Amino acid sequence: MGPGYTTIIAPLAGDTALALKDYLRTSANPGPPAAPGQGLRCREDFPFDGIPTLHFCSLLVLDADPEAGIPAELVLEATFDGDRDAFLDDLLASAPLGMQRAFAHCRGYPLAGAPPVGESLSPAQREAFHAYLSSHDVGASAFFSGSFGRTVAQIRDEHRLRTALREDLARQRLGPKPMPPTNAALQGSLQERVAADPTLDFARTPAPEPWPIRWREGLASVTGWALLAALAGVGALVLAAAGLGPWRLWHGAARVLEVAHAASAAVIAGGWPGVGGLMAAWPVLSGFLALLLARIALRAWELHVETGSADPHRQSSLSAALAQGLSFVRLALSALLVQYLLVLLAVTLLPGLEAEAPAARNEIAAVRGALGLAGQPGVRTTLLGLAAVLLLLALLAWTAGSLALAGERDPARFALARRLAAEHVAMLKIAGLVAAAVLVLRPFAPALEPVLRELALLPRLLALAMACAAAGLAVAFVAEVVLLALIRSHEIHDCFAYHSADELMRVPLANDAARAREERATNITQNHLASLTYVKPGAFRLLLLRATLWFIGLLARYWFNQGSLGGISTILSARWVVIDGGRRLIFLDNYGGGWESYLNEFIDMGAVKGLNAIWCNTFIKWRPPGAADGARRIAFPATSFSTARGAQSEGPFKRYVRASQLETLAWYGAYHTLSIRGINTSSGIRRQLFQPLESHEVDALVSDL
Repeated sequence: MGPGYTTIIAPLAGDTALALKDYLRTSANPGPPAAPGQGLRCREDFPFDGIPTLHFCSLLVLDADPEAGIPAELVLEATFDGDRDAFLDDLLASAPLGMQRAFAHCRGYPLAGAPPVGESLSPAQREAFHAYLSSHDVGASAFFSGSFGRTVAQIRDEHRLRTALREDLARQRLGPKPMPPTNAALQGSLQERVAADPTLDFARTPAPEPWPIRWREGLASVTGWALLAALAGVGALVLAAAGLGPWRLWHGAARVLEVAHAASAAVIAGGWPGVGGLMAAWPVLSGFLALLLARIALRAWELHVETGSADPHRQSSLSAALAQGLSFVRLALSALLVQYLLVLLAVTLLPGLEAEAPAARNEIAAVRGALGLAGQPGVRTTLLGLAAVLLLLALLAWTAGSLALAGERDPARFALARRLAAEHVAMLKIAGLVAAAVLVLRPFAPALEPVLRELALLPRLLALAMACAAAGLAVAFVAEVVLLALIRSHEIHDCFAYHSADELMRVPLANDAARAREERATNITQNHLASLTYVKPGAFRLLLLRATLWFIGLLARYWFNQGSLGGISTILSARWVVIDGGRRLIFLDNYGGGWESYLNEFIDMGAVKGLNAIWCNTFIKWRPPGAADGARRIAFPATSFSTARGAQSEGPFKRYVRASQLETLAWYGAYHTLSIRGINTSSGIRRQLFQPLESHEVDALVSDL
C-alpha cells in the first residue's frame, strides 16, 4: 500500500560526534551524477543504489545537550517499499562496512570489539545488528508520502514512459511526415510507440491503486457520518441525564413541524399579514418554501464568510467559529427540509395520516385534490404528472450543466453565486424525485400501506436524531471552547516565558553547514530538510502536540494521499517524530525546489494551520553571538488559538526554521531529478494512455507530455 519508513535514533558513546560527522560527510554522502541522466554516485561504504526498494535515505547527528541530559545521537531515516525487516536485511547486506563504522560510535553497539568486516556479516552478526536497529526504531508520529502507493520501480518506469512518448512526439512534429490528423489518431500513434518497445509493455496494464486512494471520498463520507452518529450518541446520553429520555423525545417530535409552522407564520404575519395567512392555510408547502429560502440566504452568507477567509493571511479564529456555527444551522435547516419531504410523501399517499400533522389537514386534502389523488388516480393523471415532473428534472439537469460549463469557462466570475445555485438545484432535484415517487407509488398505495405507514414514522425519527445530534454538537462546542481557552492561556503565558523569534532577525545565524546543501546547489531538483526543536514543558503541550500529529498523520494517509499536503505539492516525503521521551521534535523532509519557495508554500497555503498547530508547541535553544550567558529559549512566532498567525510572520518564521535546521550529513534519493508533480503527471499519463479519451482529454494528455 503506502511506503514503509524507519527512523533509527541511537545515542553516541563518548565524545565521538565530530569524528562521526566527518566520516558520514566523506564516506556516506553520495556525490553528484557522473553524467546527466545518471543517478547519484554512491560511496563504497554506503552503496544505497544497490537497494532497489529504497526511495530516500539520510544520516545526521544530533548534538548533545548537557543541560537537558540528552546525549549526542545518530539518526538514520529511510523511506522504502515493503516492510521494515526486509529493508534492514537489504541495508545490512548492501552496506555492511558503512553500517558498522557508523554505528560503532553508538552505545550498546552489538558488534563492539569485533573488527569491521568487508563484504558481509555472518548470520549471527546480522541477526544481532538487525535486532539492535529494530530496537532503536522510533517510527514517526506523522508521515506523509507524495507518491503514495507507488514503488521505486513504478516511478522510474513511468518516468521512462513519459520521456519516450515526449521524444516520439517531438520527432513527429519535427519530422517530414505530417502529424496525425485527429486526436484519436494521435493517441493511437502514442499507443503504437509503446507496442513497438517491449520495455514499455508495462504501460498496457493499469497500475494498482491502493484502497485509501480508491475509496478516499467514500471513506471521508463514512467517517463524517460515523462522527455525527457518535455525537448523536453523546447527545442522547446528555439528554437522558437531563430527564429527556428517548420516549419523551419521541412524543415531543410529533409537534416539531407544527411548532415550526406556527413560529414561521407568527414572524411573517407581523410584517406581511397576507403571507402569514397563506402560511396558516398551507403550512407544509409554505413552510417548505420558507425553510428553502432561509437555507439559501444562510448558505450565501456562509459562502461569503468562507470566501473571505480562504486566504490564509486573512484567517482568524472568530471567522472560523462563525463558519462552524453557520454550518451547524445550515445542516439543521437541511434536516428540516428532508422532514418536510417525508411528510409530504407519507400524507399524500395514505389517507388518514392527517392525524400525524393535524395543522396541515386542509392543505393535504387540497394537495390531493389538485394532483387528482383524492380518489384512485387515473392513468392519464399519473402520466401527465410524471411528464411535468420529468420536464422539471430535465430543466434542472440543464441548469446544472450550464452552471458547470460556465465555471469551466471563467472560474472566477460569479463563483459564489454559481456554487449557491448548483447546491440548491441539486436539492430541487431531490424534491422532484419525491414528487415522482408520489405519482408512481399512489396506484400501489393499498398494497404498500404497511410499508408506507412505517415510512410515516421517519419524520419523527429524524426529529429525534436531530435533537440528539444537536445536543452532541453542543457538548462538542463546549469542549472546543474549553480547549481553546486552555490553548489561549498557554499562548499568553508563553509571551512572558520565552524570547520572541523577532530576535533572530537582528543577528546572523551560525549554522552555515546546515544550509550548504541547497545554497551551494549540492542538490539540484530535490532537497532535504532536517529541523530539531524542543517541546515546551508541561503535559498539556505534549498531549496537544501528539494529538495534532496523530490527526495530521491520519489526514496524510487517508485524505492527502494524492500528491499534495494541505495544498503543498512539493513534498516527496516528510515525517515528524517526537523523540527523547517527549522532550524534542525532529522534522525530516524530502522536498522539491528551493528552500525559500518551499517555505513560502507553507505560509501561503492552507497547510499553515497545521504547521502552526504543530510548531506552536516548540521552542529552540539559541545562543546570541558573543553572549556570555546561557542559551536563550526562542519560541515559535506567536500564534492565536494554535492555528492562526504564527508562520504568517514570514521573516521570524523563516529565521526560526533556519535556526532549528541541522546539517544533513548524507542524503540519497533514488530519482533525484524528479519533482512530485512530475511523478504524478507520469502516473496520470500511464493511467490514461490506453483508456478511451475524448478529444479534449487527448489535448490534456499531450500537454502533460
